[in-house]
Amino acid sequence: MTDVTATERAAAGPPATGPAGTAAVLTVDNLRVSFGPDEVVKGISFTTYRGRCLAIVGESGSGKSVTARTLVGLTGAGSAVQADRIDLGGVDLTRQSERAWRSIRGREISFILQDALVSLDQLRLVGDEVSEPLKLHGRGTKTSRRERAIELLGSVGVPEPEMRVRQRPYELSGGLQQRALIASAIALDPGLLIADEPTTALDVTIQAQVHDLLADSKARGRSIILISHDLSVVARLADEVNRTVVDDVSFELFKGETLGIVGESGSGKTTTARIALAVLPGTAGYVLLHGHPWSALSSAARRPLRKRIGVIYQDPLSSFDPRWAAGRVIIDALGTGSRPPSSRAEGRAR
Repeated sequence: MTDVTATERAAAGPPATGPAGTAAVLTVDNLRVSFGPDEVVKGISFTTYRGRCLAIVGESGSGKSVTARTLVGLTGAGSAVQADRIDLGGVDLTRQSERAWRSIRGREISFILQDALVSLDQLRLVGDEVSEPLKLHGRGTKTSRRERAIELLGSVGVPEPEMRVRQRPYELSGGLQQRALIASAIALDPGLLIADEPTTALDVTIQAQVHDLLADSKARGRSIILISHDLSVVARLADEVNRTVVDDVSFELFKGETLGIVGESGSGKTTTARIALAVLPGTAGYVLLHGHPWSALSSAARRPLRKRIGVIYQDPLSSFDPRWAAGRVIIDALGTGSRPPSSRAEGRAR
């Protein structure tokens, strides 16, 4: 049976009145979802607000995507959904028929899935895929919907949108397909966007562009629920972020030893490392370096001591300045070490 405690902590209910008087968009109270005897979402509660992003964070299999699908009426066959309240602008979503859900999806709530390759019909024209919500909700004519599709593709950064609407998804790169999926999701300008790992299959550059699109939507007053296990993405976009991701972790590391930290994606491994580096603050506890305070020091006090800790990140593409030669990257690191080169020539030789 899957426990969703990480998700529950991430989505702990905010105050009844929104930040700075912002209006509540969606209120979820004590949501539970079961498949047969297995309860996979256990009493989650949260409220989303206009112009703000709520992140739901947890390890793989913790119930994040089930929560997202439930909020758009797509939990799936064999599921049992219970909640004290799921309120969308005064509409009780626990009492909607499938016909009523069809009028809500796309217009009031849109769902951005993580994999455009399986979310888009690869045999339909891109323009038809993007404008599908407009057609389903009876908006405009065939000509006006095509013009709107071109406009939407342009707004999400798809080059040559006039040509792309005549192509099929398989003729587009993965990044362009994901943008087309987002264009379809925002076609009716819904008040709430639910993004379920929207950049998982994309390279770093396209990920950043998709994140910018979501940030723009938030700036325009849209409410966003971001489902993710990537805390760097969460930290960038979310106004309410799960910070008990690392729960009461204690360890000691001695000279000559290697310590392994193992867990599923989203379980807090990288966050633990960043707290140990004092790159992220912990909400409780402390870190000692060689027996002396480390996490409690100011940034200025830590700076001369950082040479004592090295870090190898998992993604060199986002760790290095791509404009620098490889030699310059290494010389820069040498300059902050315990034995900095005395000259440029020595640095180059080292």
